[in-house]
Amino acid sequence: MDDLYKDKMQYMENECLSWIRKANDEVIRNRGRHTKEEIIYLQNAARIRSDMANASKGAEKSNMNMRVMELNERIREAILEVDPQYFTRLAEKQKSGGGKSGAAAPAAKQNGDTKDEDNVDDWLRPIPKTSFDEVTGMEEVVKKLKGWIDFSKMDALKDFLGVRKDKAYFFIGPPGCGKTFIVKAFVHELAGEDYKYLYLDSADILSKYVGDAEKTIAKLFRIAAEIAPCVIFIDEIDGVCKNRALPNLPEYASSITTAFLTGYNQMIDSGKPIILIGATNYPGNVDSAMLDRVEIVEVSYPDKAAREKKFEEELTNHHGESGGCLPLLGGLNYTKMAELTENQKYNYRDMERLCEELKLTLLNEALSKFGGESAALDALKSGRFGISPEMFERVHKKCPASPKKDVDDNLTKFKKTKYYHSDDAAEV
Repeated sequence: MDDLYKDKMQYMENECLSWIRKANDEVIRNRGRHTKEEIIYLQNAARIRSDMANASKGAEKSNMNMRVMELNERIREAILEVDPQYFTRLAEKQKSGGGKSGAAAPAAKQNGDTKDEDNVDDWLRPIPKTSFDEVTGMEEVVKKLKGWIDFSKMDALKDFLGVRKDKAYFFIGPPGCGKTFIVKAFVHELAGEDYKYLYLDSADILSKYVGDAEKTIAKLFRIAAEIAPCVIFIDEIDGVCKNRALPNLPEYASSITTAFLTGYNQMIDSGKPIILIGATNYPGNVDSAMLDRVEIVEVSYPDKAAREKKFEEELTNHHGESGGCLPLLGGLNYTKMAELTENQKYNYRDMERLCEELKLTLLNEALSKFGGESAALDALKSGRFGISPEMFERVHKKCPASPKKDVDDNLTKFKKTKYYHSDDAAEV
């Protein structure tokens, strides 16, 4: 597991250095002058470095935090050259009470800007076709969501009682465990025929120059109010509503959170039926002002039923006339595979990787044993050769679950806060 952690950190380090090189090249191309493009590259590098700091501990964490501070300082210097009034405007906005209910949202266009790069059509998506009937496992999650859906449709009772029609749900849990899949099923079951569906990844917002991200957020909530009833789904929502108490959070990142809270408050004040759904692997990185307002849905690692179904899907050939389940020998079955991966924190991507390695192992050993493609294929089709318990055990050891310690630590810490209630959070 230590090796997997080191591999992950090295990958992130390489990605971070790649963005820094792009920023350096941009400075060289512009003869030492700072540009918006350079700042965007540095923001990407700083976000990765910040994630590395959150995932590390001790001396390594201190070193990472120091390097985040260095990047933030470089970004600040670049912003001051490209847009000298940016921090003055930011201070004035914060002084005026940005983020409080009723505060004015950042203007969609300001400071002479006339270009609007955000295309609403890119956000609008068809209502997902995935339903709860297609969800395997997650029984407690589905039960909780069905209860919320029933409540959401009691408009007459809510109108009589004066209950707000807006609602926010945050789906939390490790990566690759089905958060996006269950969200799509939730949206499908929740949205009526007249609902619109807006989808954004946090990267759609964070990939912009400082200041432009706030405008995108303001536009998102303004459009949602205009087209309501609607559902907004933001994946990796911790990126656009980042906890302002996090160490080394620069002013420009804090401004994005303030813009998000302001836009959300204005959406509430509109009184329109709007549902906000967010998904995050790191709920502890979300600002507390937002966590106070959401229902938490925990989607944990796939349970036995879900793993059994996933192994069956992955080890079934769906192509052409040769389709069918790959042969399993010696009493091996999908239930046994699910049992052998119990309590090992396998997510869906881990199981896909394991099954792909199983297929390659089966291919190579069939070719070696039967001396050619035709004979190997005949042996597999007839069931004379297949995946044995010994082969599965061997490949299973070769493909352990990916490292998730940083995510698990964040979730464990979050569960100790007042924002998480075990009786309210639907957990697998």
